[in-house]
Amino acid sequence: MVGKASSDAKAGDWVEVLGKDGERFGWGLYNPRSKMPLRIVSHSNEEINEYHFFETAIRRAASLRQQIPANPPPDEQLSCHSR
Repeated sequence: MVGKASSDAKAGDWVEVLGKDGERFGWGLYNPRSKMPLRIVSHSNEEINEYHFFETAIRRAASLRQQIPANPPPDEQLSCHSR
C-alpha cells in the first residue's frame, strides 16, 4: 500500500521507496493512475542509477534469450492454451 507520494512525483518516475520507519526500502516506478501505483523493481538499500539498472536488466534478459534454442525438439516445446 502506498501511504504517501512526493507531491512532485509524476507518472513513470523512478522513485525511492521508504518504509514506515523512513528508511530506504528500495526503488520503484510510480504511476498515480494505475491500480498498482508503485511497482517495486529493487529492494536495494543502495543508490541505484536508473539508466544502469535497466541497461543491466535488458542485457541479462537478452543473454538468457540467446540460450533458448530457436527450434527446440517437440518434447522440449512449451504450449499455452487459452479460451
